[in-house]
Amino acid sequence: DERVAATRKLGQAQKATKAALADKTAADKALAEALDSPGQGEETGGAECVPEAGLTTVVQGLPSTVVAGTKVAFTLR
Repeated sequence: DERVAATRKLGQAQKATKAALADKTAADKALAEALDSPGQGEETGGAECVPEAGLTTVVQGLPSTVVAGTKVAFTLR
């Protein structure tokens, strides 16, 4: 009975090893493809980031305008 149980566990371990190797191979392939082609959010051609006028935020506790060169104190929570 112990030999049968050990053989079953060995078979399960071998199947798990094959499955893990297949998953690793697929992950390595996906990583190689991702590194080869520039994707979303990556810079292309060394271009600098361009500010987007449509993206704004409001910080509570600051005046609506701040003159360049002046200091304004605020806290971040």
